[in-house]
This record gives sequence, C-alpha cells and structure tokens, in this order.
Amino acid sequence: MGNWGFCRHAGKEKTCCLPTPNWIEYPIMRTRIAAIVLCAFTASSCAILGSRPESPDPVVWVDTAQHDFGDITGAETVSHVFTVKNKGGKPLNILRVQTSCGCTAAVLDKQFLKPGEASRLKVTFDPRGRHGQNSRTVYINSNDPKTPQKQITITANIAPPPSAPQPQITGTIVPPAGSPSATVLPSSPAVSSTVAAPVQAAPATVTAPSATTVQAGQAAPAKSDKPAR
Repeated sequence: MGNWGFCRHAGKEKTCCLPTPNWIEYPIMRTRIAAIVLCAFTASSCAILGSRPESPDPVVWVDTAQHDFGDITGAETVSHVFTVKNKGGKPLNILRVQTSCGCTAAVLDKQFLKPGEASRLKVTFDPRGRHGQNSRTVYINSNDPKTPQKQITITANIAPPPSAPQPQITGTIVPPAGSPSATVLPSSPAVSSTVAAPVQAAPATVTAPSATTVQAGQAAPAKSDKPAR
C-alpha cells in the first residue's frame, strides 16, 4: 500500500514500523471513502423523511378512495381489500366502519394503529337481486381531527339475469280421413296438442204407422216396412 518510512530516535535514523501512504493511491481512496459516506447519509436522510409523520395528530390514510368492480353478474359476491394506514404522529383509533347499504360489508383487521402502522380493510358487495350501475359508500370514522369520517366508494355494473324461454306451439293441422278430430303435428321440439273438431249428429229417421180403414168382409192389407211420407 505504501513505502516504509523512517523516524528519528536519539539523533539516529532507523526503520519505522508505520508505513507512509502512497500519494499516488491516496486520491482514489479518498474518493471512495467520500462516496460511501455520501451514500450512507443519503439513505439515512431518506429513511428519516419517509418516516416523518404528516401531522402531530393522527391521520387516516387509504391507498385508494374508489374501486370499480366493472361488469359483473348478479349471481356471486365480489370483494376488494383496501389498505388503511396511520400517517400521523399519534395513535389512530378507528371508532367504527359503516356502509351505505346492507348489501355491502366491511371488515377491518385492526382498530388501533400506531404511527406508521397499517391495516387491511376487506369490502364485500352482494349484487344479488340488483342490476345496472350500482354505487356504494364505506365510511371510516376515527379520531383524525381533520378527517373524522373517511369515505370509500365502490361501483359495479350488474348484468340483468337471463330470461327463461317461453314455449311456443308451431305445426300444421292435418285432419285424418274419417275422423271428427284434427291432430297438430309439431315441426320443431315444441308443445303438441290435439284439437277436437265439433261432431255433427246425423239426422234421425222416424217411422210413423199408417192409418188404414178396413170394411166388413174385406181382408186387412199386408204390412209394409216403408216409412210413411
């Protein structure tokens, strides 16, 4: 690293145990040391600034104030996890979490947050029985003096339920020969039925006995099966 130097002792020169620095390598070493010190100072400064509270009072902070679930169906529930953090200098006390509708539930992991501490807030939305564009609000009530009630909004577009198909009767009426009824022959998988045609009764034939006068001494006329006119 360097050359051995000399030191004087009682007017005589002798070899010294301490090496003298090499003046050619010294500027490079000095630059390296300065760079290391600068990096350490920068990292410590960033850490101090990053952990510095925004206010001496508790401050409630949420990673996002709105979440859109997009297009969903009305058959299943959807959920999203928010991050709630205390960015103040005093402990944050979350008094309660409310929702604007019974179809929305919010569950917070921790109620008391120290300065810089964070917690998970899971919000679940039940879209059953609803359709179209829906919006719900979650209210976070805390001891933050500037924002005592923090609001989070969730939105979703719920598709309407599919309608059930209605049965239709389609086909051709073909009356069979010698039958007073007609049958509907379906041309597609639909409901078939039999339409009964009215039956007309044939006219009845009535045979009335004929009146014949018989004189004394004459034979009675023979019976005839022909109907009287």
